[in-house]
Amino acid sequence: MARTFNGPIIGIAGTAKNTGKTTTFNAVTRYLRRIGRDRLLTSIGYDGEDLDSITGLPKPKVFVETGDVVATALPLLRASTAVFDEPALTGVECALGPVCVAKVRDGGKVVLAGPTSTKDVETVLGFVSAALPSRDRITLLDGAFSRMSPMALSTHLLIATGAARYQFPGFISQNMDELAAVFGLPLDEGEWDLVLDHGLFDDEGAELVFEAIESVWKDQAFQGAAQVTALAAADAARMDSPGIVLRCAINGVVAPSPLTRLLELLDKSPRNIRVTFGFAHPISLLLSGDLSLWRGTIQNAARAGHNLAVRATSRLLGFTISPYFPVYDMERREYVASYASPRSFLNEIRSRTSVPCTDIILEGTRILESWIDSVSVTKESPTGA
Repeated sequence: MARTFNGPIIGIAGTAKNTGKTTTFNAVTRYLRRIGRDRLLTSIGYDGEDLDSITGLPKPKVFVETGDVVATALPLLRASTAVFDEPALTGVECALGPVCVAKVRDGGKVVLAGPTSTKDVETVLGFVSAALPSRDRITLLDGAFSRMSPMALSTHLLIATGAARYQFPGFISQNMDELAAVFGLPLDEGEWDLVLDHGLFDDEGAELVFEAIESVWKDQAFQGAAQVTALAAADAARMDSPGIVLRCAINGVVAPSPLTRLLELLDKSPRNIRVTFGFAHPISLLLSGDLSLWRGTIQNAARAGHNLAVRATSRLLGFTISPYFPVYDMERREYVASYASPRSFLNEIRSRTSVPCTDIILEGTRILESWIDSVSVTKESPTGA
């Protein structure tokens, strides 16, 4: 799909509430100001409120300064302590009202709220590119795993996690490895022998996909090796496969269990069919909700001689780690703030995974800033888009 907006988009998502996403968002924003990059701040959903809606505890606030461009609901812009230039309506509505865009004249606090559909987020970003063009802008897209789909618009991704997600460091490192495995799938922008548009989310779907693959295999086997695409031949050579390698693109949500069923059907087939699967985006795999199964599924596919790839992707920059977690005090009948030992917590996570991570309160923002430095402002579209 052709995009109507330019520049890198850094999606910032939290694995759960209270994992430090807003703190990370503010740190990235401060760094972009310091190095003189134009910036657009917006959100998928709602962020920046004073109190957590569940615990009632104070939340970090989103602060804006002169020169920032903000896309948020008009009532929230009017309630902000910041002063803005005249807002422009984007034509998109969200739950809190019309989404508008404005440049900050004097700094203050703002609540970010935006649309939750990919199409509407895309419209807002396109409006900003047309109304306030910039060749040096980086967009920060605040999100969450509960509203993940529009994050596929991101060229890069930062994930906030921590003790509010799991208090045991081993669980956090495992979760990081699982996410890194999905976002680490190779990018494949080639042509496909078969394109299926209905996702893969149950065993019945797996059987239908198998039948479609088998039908195309028969056609290619009948036509002979001369008709096999150069890409399929390259796949066969890479996978050391003696048979035909089919290239099958699957759009929509894909779940690991039915994919495992599909791999079993292929394995039992006497036709020795090997497949390169091209999924729409890593997020189309995460939307299935079965993250813990994906790493094993990816490994099993490789062992069976199949190749899993994505046709567009967001580069995972790293994880920010927060030792904070809320605890309910039975005597006081309220939530209170609690913390794991920051250094021990971070060290234990790092001892269990090689995925890049940092605690920006404990270590400062140097590591986070190095990740941001790797984002090229000349990049005009998400990888593979």
